[in-house]
Amino acid sequence: MMSSNDAAQLLAEQFGGADTFIKKMNQKATDLNMEGSEFFNSHGLDQQPQSNYSTAADIIKLTQYIYDKHPELMEVLRQKETTIISQSGQAIRIGNTNELLGIAPQMIGAKTGLTNEAGETLSSVVSIKDRIVGIVV
Repeated sequence: MMSSNDAAQLLAEQFGGADTFIKKMNQKATDLNMEGSEFFNSHGLDQQPQSNYSTAADIIKLTQYIYDKHPELMEVLRQKETTIISQSGQAIRIGNTNELLGIAPQMIGAKTGLTNEAGETLSSVVSIKDRIVGIVV
């Protein structure tokens, strides 16, 4: 689904503030043995003096964790679009930026990303010959 970096910041504020949330993000990265990752903000955008960073190997670890422990997120990430309801009751339609949906039937779920420093990114889970495979680009 399309990212909402401002929503990520608001969620962080609801979980004890941005600093607390960032510490929790880094702790989860440690728990998942994501040794090549560090988070400095909750929104994921490039930021000075330091931006979040990760490796493809670490993103695979995170993707596997999501696949194993939060399959409901994979369900959301395989939809071309969905509707969310705001706190005020307003229906908001959001689209998926993954252009492979509908073209690659083996796609289980994927998340696209884009920052100036990283460029275009994709973390995906696909089924190939009855085997589940994670791919990070």
